[in-house]
Amino acid sequence: MTRLEVVDSAIKIGLGAIIGLVSSIAVSLLTASHERKKEVRRRRLDALEKSAVDFESQTSVFLKLFSAYSTVLIMLKQGDAAIPASMAQNPAEAKAALAKTIKERMKSVWDVVNSEVGPALMELHRIEAVLVTVGANEASKLVERYRLAAVDIQSAVVDITFEPERVPTLESFTVFMNKAGTARQSFYSQIQEDFRES
Repeated sequence: MTRLEVVDSAIKIGLGAIIGLVSSIAVSLLTASHERKKEVRRRRLDALEKSAVDFESQTSVFLKLFSAYSTVLIMLKQGDAAIPASMAQNPAEAKAALAKTIKERMKSVWDVVNSEVGPALMELHRIEAVLVTVGANEASKLVERYRLAAVDIQSAVVDITFEPERVPTLESFTVFMNKAGTARQSFYSQIQEDFRES
């Protein structure tokens, strides 16, 4: 073997090793990039799913509040008509019983406001932040719309408690709930779209 053949063989072996090394690095980088994208996608889908579940658990607080409060508003609207016929013989006693029932219902409404509404509103803020973080900006805006409608509901309850002359009508209270319901439905539509895009 001549020197030229030795140098030629060394170049071929070295060049092959360099090509193998470069190929190995390129494949490793591509695999890592692909794995990173898969992990980001998986975490985004997990966050979307958890946000939807958390959102639904918070909406139940406001549905409970609406149910309890609308019952009070119906009783207030009906006035004497809300008194059962069996109690009609003694109007004073019937009115006292109705007032007691309304007071008890308002206490249950106020209990929900005091113990559940604040934490639910904070949780809705957290859900908004998570959705913005994973790039679901439209879904986050819909949670915000729901939260603002929920604040309107809470304000109506606080108004009747501290300023009884500002009792909203059942119709105006229903408007708040319809706004919240529309935002809720839009949120789920947007979450479905975000899932399809992921």
